[in-house]
Amino acid sequence: MKKTWKRIVSLGLAAALSLPAWILPASAAAVGTNLERLIETASQKDEVRKQITDISSSDLPKKFTYRSVSEDKKVTVTAGAEIFPGRVETVPIYRAFCQGFTQKQVSGIFRYLFDGEDAWYAQDNQYYTKTMANADLAEARQELARLEADTTLSEEDREFEIAVCQDNIDGLNAIYDTLPEEIVKLPTDGTMLTETATTLDGDREYQRLDARTDGGKTMSVANFMDWSAGSCLEYCSETGKRFRRQPDAGRSEGVYPVFVLDGDQHKILETLGEKMASFFTATGLPAMRLIQLDTVFAAKEVKTGYGQTTTTYDNRDSALRLCYARNIAGLPAAVTPSSVLYLEDDSPTWLYERLYITLDQTGISNIYWSYPVTTGEQVLEDVDILPYKEAARTFKETAVTVFKSEVAALEKESGTPCRLTVNVTTVRLSMIRLRDGDKLSGLYVPAWVFYGTKNLYSDDTATFSPSPWIVYAINAIDGSIIDIKAGC
Repeated sequence: MKKTWKRIVSLGLAAALSLPAWILPASAAAVGTNLERLIETASQKDEVRKQITDISSSDLPKKFTYRSVSEDKKVTVTAGAEIFPGRVETVPIYRAFCQGFTQKQVSGIFRYLFDGEDAWYAQDNQYYTKTMANADLAEARQELARLEADTTLSEEDREFEIAVCQDNIDGLNAIYDTLPEEIVKLPTDGTMLTETATTLDGDREYQRLDARTDGGKTMSVANFMDWSAGSCLEYCSETGKRFRRQPDAGRSEGVYPVFVLDGDQHKILETLGEKMASFFTATGLPAMRLIQLDTVFAAKEVKTGYGQTTTTYDNRDSALRLCYARNIAGLPAAVTPSSVLYLEDDSPTWLYERLYITLDQTGISNIYWSYPVTTGEQVLEDVDILPYKEAARTFKETAVTVFKSEVAALEKESGTPCRLTVNVTTVRLSMIRLRDGDKLSGLYVPAWVFYGTKNLYSDDTATFSPSPWIVYAINAIDGSIIDIKAGC
């Protein structure tokens, strides 16, 4: 279904966090990966890399332990990390593309979550009818009359409230003639509408869906198929409770300590796993792997005066937030909630794919899925990789130096002394997306990904990284440090 109108769209629609550049490691040696050269390297044999079946788990230490403090005491790096080398027999390389959501994927999720309920297009006032506007206008005019006769308010407050009420009436009158007589019912397959966005590069088409039910369920999709990577799908149930949909920077208010999942630990969540397996099967979503579980607390909006509100969290109602990574030939794709990246030449942003599903007592409460990736052709069927011990050696030899350069750059920019502490909690053999320059394509290649926390202290302030956070990533083909911000 196509409906076209002009809309100014930011290329970073799905970017939800705003974190300083220190958060992710950057190294001049890591920028500008030549992907074709990397494929050539991966197809060759050398004395260091081995087939994954030749890397025995018995050779792994129980944990990756490490501690180092820079000479100037500004950087402290520690590790007491679980090591997950992957339980696969082959490690392939695939092409990767950002092609947005397919209508089939959107329809599958829509049918599963709305389950035959009547839903309505919510965008462009299509859910709002003349009948609804008449009722709101009558209520607003009644409130205006009450305010004009109110003698309990100060003159300043009374004038302010009257102005707000009159603005509401004027706004409703301004759109009244554009409103439909009846609600426009949404097709049962959740058909996305085609819109035209006005961008720096001219008019570009994208797809959008904004749906809701009378009960309060909502689902929105912003879908970019060939010119931007910022596709995002969000769903919220009708329970009335709000939960933090994805990790945020700073102190993680409303979130219970994280549980990292792998291997036998999943047995604890067998019932949960079966429930979510049925969701993925019924919706036809690509294979995903649960890599983290949080307990998140419910939120409520508190009025602060003059129509303003703030969000507060408490532990009276809680839910489970599941973080999923795409399953690439048995290995999880690397995941990080950061929205920090290099923006050069107005190239489209392409952050890391993330899928969070929140479960409360009624079932699925929230879904947040952004930057979806399409796995393309298999470039190489099985490549040799650097053993864990080589990755650990590289980390120990380079990490402190890289982090020192980050602190120095930040101090130069801000003019404020800084101190950084880094703690590695998990090391995973993962598939990481390497971007082909500024294109919306690249490769999925194996990497040793070091997850953990980065805490920056400056001028009596502190910034904390959310989880799962990539502290460091080492290419398991050529041993280079992967620049997470640049995606290469």
